[in-house]
Amino acid sequence: MTQQKKAPKNPMQPRRFSKAFIKELRADIETGEHGKHILPDCDFVVMKDTRTKESGARLMLRLSKTGTASFFIKERYLGSRSPKTVRIAGIDADLDSVTERGHQMQSNIVKGLDPEHSEIINYRDKFKSQSPTLRQIYNERLKYPGNAKPGTIGDWEKHFKKLGSWKDKRISEITRQQVLNKIDNLADQYTPEVADRVIKFISMLVNLAVNHPQPSYEQPTKNIVSQTLKHDKPFKVNGGKSRRISKMFPVHTWPAIWEAISELKDRVPNRANKSAPTLARTAHYYFKFCLLSGMRDGTVKTLEWHQINIEDGTISWVSESDVAKKKIDQQVFDLPVCNHLWEMLREMREIEIKQTGEEPQGYLFKSLGNGGFPHVATGMPHQWNLIRNHVGPAIAKMRVYDFRATFITIADELGIGTQLTKSLIDHKDNKSIVLEGYKDRGTPLKRRTVNQIAGHILGGCGEQEKKEQSESVPVSFAMFERVQQEAEKSGKTVDEVLERWAQVASMFDKVNAMK
Repeated sequence: MTQQKKAPKNPMQPRRFSKAFIKELRADIETGEHGKHILPDCDFVVMKDTRTKESGARLMLRLSKTGTASFFIKERYLGSRSPKTVRIAGIDADLDSVTERGHQMQSNIVKGLDPEHSEIINYRDKFKSQSPTLRQIYNERLKYPGNAKPGTIGDWEKHFKKLGSWKDKRISEITRQQVLNKIDNLADQYTPEVADRVIKFISMLVNLAVNHPQPSYEQPTKNIVSQTLKHDKPFKVNGGKSRRISKMFPVHTWPAIWEAISELKDRVPNRANKSAPTLARTAHYYFKFCLLSGMRDGTVKTLEWHQINIEDGTISWVSESDVAKKKIDQQVFDLPVCNHLWEMLREMREIEIKQTGEEPQGYLFKSLGNGGFPHVATGMPHQWNLIRNHVGPAIAKMRVYDFRATFITIADELGIGTQLTKSLIDHKDNKSIVLEGYKDRGTPLKRRTVNQIAGHILGGCGEQEKKEQSESVPVSFAMFERVQQEAEKSGKTVDEVLERWAQVASMFDKVNAMK
């Protein structure tokens, strides 16, 4: 029986090293295409420089499947019987500097010295003087993302694309004035909040180099970006450019906004199948949901049908995968939607059943193949521009996220308690424990609250909130306010106070039954 030959673990590839070839190899490693340089079933490949010893110093380059690559020489020295490997530098090093160091090592071997004779100290100092670029640090961060969520990594990619010429800028070259100029350019090109996020992303990259330096460059002693943000306060009102915060839509624009959202439902492209789903129709439902729920637009886009209870008109985030899609890392049980959205969910369900012949699955707001994701993009920018153009300059700089600010502002104007409002919008400070005894009381109360807020919005839009026939609220607003006050005094959660009150009420019931 003939045995198959195993592929060599370290095949040798003769290559002529040049700056163009090394640059191309670096680009392939950055894009993850280094595999094309590795033969099948090999753990790594070794490339041997075909330049003469005088011009190439007999350099070699080792490239692994993981994308790491480094220059080295392999020589006998100090009486060794077999050749020894001496590493010179990583592939990020300048080829001329590596070649120069290779010649120095060869000279030391001829003199009977250790290849890394005392001059290696000067070499390393020279090599480390090459400060890392933002691209180097970013690629290193992508290799080791840690606990970063896919959405966060996606945001990094967007921020990195906005860096422009700064992608290959070395940290040592960045000055305070350049940071301020970059903020102004980003704010003019995009928006102040985008400039804020991109600059903080740059600061994060510099911090990585400061706190987790690589051996191939000198550790930076300071983060000039964070120092500029701290001392010059470019995003503070008293320091220069004011930072934009979410705000409520002007009341006089509500009817026009509602009209524009409603028109999206009937916006059908010129094609044969007029009943086929369109992104405009999806946007109609998406914007309504953001407006009347107070949820984050990024959370709304990832809602799935298995989270919806059509019979009760509630949404839940219970499974680990569902919770991971939210900004706040905690479970939410049976969050009710207003009657208008409840009716809208029934309508969306009927449409999907009519189109597919089965119960709806997957995301509520599907991308229909656009953008490379199964769900729509956050804020649906193209469709949102249609609404902004329809309404006019009054909302020219406003975002879909401002629907959330509108919802919260109205809740405050209606005198709805802070804790109850936070529980409706999944705010990060809402840390209440869901108890079975309170859930039965809390869901109708939240339904009445969200209906009150939605009714106020719809009234301003010239619409009327839909009402359910059998809607009862066993817990009054006055009682809930008293519960909040007790929770603040005692330092307990609202649920813990309600549970205690329920225990006391149960004791009174038992005493009365004994009489």
